[in-house]
Amino acid sequence: MTDTHFRSRNRARGLGALIALCALLPGGGALAKPPTKPNNTPKPKTTPAPASARLAYNFEAGKSYPYKVLLLLDGHIPGLSLSDGPPVHILADLTYVANVKKQDEKGTEISFSVEAAELGFLEKEVGPDGKIAADNEKIPYDIPLDQVRGMFNVTALLHPDGSIASVTGGSSPLRIEIGVDLRKLFIAAVLPVVFPQNALKTGDAWPFEEGALGRKPGTTTYTGHLIAIRPNPKATDFEVAQDAQTLIASKLDKEGNSTDNASQAVGTLDGKVTATGTMRFAAILPTKRTIADTTPLYAGRQAQGQLTLNIVLKKVMPDADHPDQKVVTPIDARGRLFVTVDSDVKPATDPKAAKPASTPASDSAKKGSK
Repeated sequence: MTDTHFRSRNRARGLGALIALCALLPGGGALAKPPTKPNNTPKPKTTPAPASARLAYNFEAGKSYPYKVLLLLDGHIPGLSLSDGPPVHILADLTYVANVKKQDEKGTEISFSVEAAELGFLEKEVGPDGKIAADNEKIPYDIPLDQVRGMFNVTALLHPDGSIASVTGGSSPLRIEIGVDLRKLFIAAVLPVVFPQNALKTGDAWPFEEGALGRKPGTTTYTGHLIAIRPNPKATDFEVAQDAQTLIASKLDKEGNSTDNASQAVGTLDGKVTATGTMRFAAILPTKRTIADTTPLYAGRQAQGQLTLNIVLKKVMPDADHPDQKVVTPIDARGRLFVTVDSDVKPATDPKAAKPASTPASDSAKKGSK
C-alpha cells in the first residue's frame, strides 16, 4: 500500500467522522432544516381575568362616543294596527352620539344627540340577529331629522355606576304611559345596567332601581347578572345580563293620555312590561387611583348589546258613540334594541372642554344616594 493511498483513506475516514459529528449536533445532519430567522414580533399581552372587580362607566370630558342603535317594534299597537288585524313592524335606525360636556363631583354631563335617523315600516318581522333581509321591503316614514332630535335629544347627568341623576330635553312621542320613557330608553341602550358599589364575580346578581323601564319603586324591578369575565389584549370584557319588569296600572283621561287626576280619569291601562338583555362591557383597570381600595375597579363602556321588551297591556276606554259602553283594546308588542359602537363615525375631541375633576373611581366613591 502506497503512502498516497494511505493518506487518501485517512482523509476519507476523517471526513466521515466530521459528517457523523455534525449529524449528532442540534440541527445538524443532512435532513436538518436550515436555520430560520427568529420572529421578533411581540405577541399581544393578555391580562389575566380578575377573580372579581368593581365596574364603572367611564366617559372622558370633551370626547364624543357614537353608537348605532336599532329599534325594532313588532305587534299590535293602537293607532298603528287593528287588534284583530296583522301586526305592524316598525323600524328606527339611529346614529346616537354621547357628547361629554363636563365632569365634576356631581357626575358626568352628557348630551345625547341623534346624528342620523331612518324611520319606517317593514313588510315582515326581522330575525333574531336584527339583520334586515334584502327582500324585507321598507316603507320609509318621512319625518324631518330636526323633529326626531326634538324627541330624542336629551342632556343627562350620569353617575359612574350608570344611574341617571337628571334628564332634560326631549319629548316622548307616546300619548299613553306604557312603562317606557323613550327619552330614557335610548340612554339605557347605551348604559343598560346600573353597577353596584361592591366587587362582582362570575355568577353574582344584584338589584338596581332604574333603566329602560324607568324608575318606579314598588312596581318596577331590575336585576343584573355577571355572566362571564373574558380577558383580551386591549381590555377585559365583562358579559353582563339583566332582567326587569314593571307593572302598569294607569288611569286615562278622555283623550287617552295617562293622568293622576281621578276626576279626569275615564279609562284604564293595565298589564306588564318585561325586559331582558345582555351587553359586552369592555373595561380597563385604571392606572391612577385616587382612593385606597384593594378591589380592582374596571372603567369602560358598552361595546355591544341587545335588549328585548315584551309589552302586554289592556286598554279600556268609553265607546265614542256609546259612552255607557267600554271598548277593550289589547296591546301586544315586542321591542328589540341592538346597540353597537359606530366605528364609521370618528370620535371628536373638543379642546375647550373642561378637564375631568376626578376619576370614575373617586366619583363612584363620593356618590351617595340620588
